Amino acid sequence: MFFKSQKRAERRMKRNFPAQVMLGGFAKRDCKVVDISESGARIAIGGAIELPHQFSIAFASTVRPCQLVWRNGTMAGVKFLK
Repeated sequence: MFFKSQKRAERRMKRNFPAQVMLGGFAKRDCKVVDISESGARIAIGGAIELPHQFSIAFASTVRPCQLVWRNGTMAGVKFLK
């Protein structure tokens, strides 16, 4: 399913698949990718997990470096870094 916000230039695909936030070294925390686009994603994470400004997300045999854009409770928006 695709949806497009008036503020977004890219289409986002609604998803609900498991992923892991990689916090450096061997520290990994489970999360879910809620929606994704070419440039970023919205993830659902545990409320107690502190997210640094930059980290990586591992999903579907891929590791993507990213930057935290926003956080609201258990949801966070990330921008993929090149």
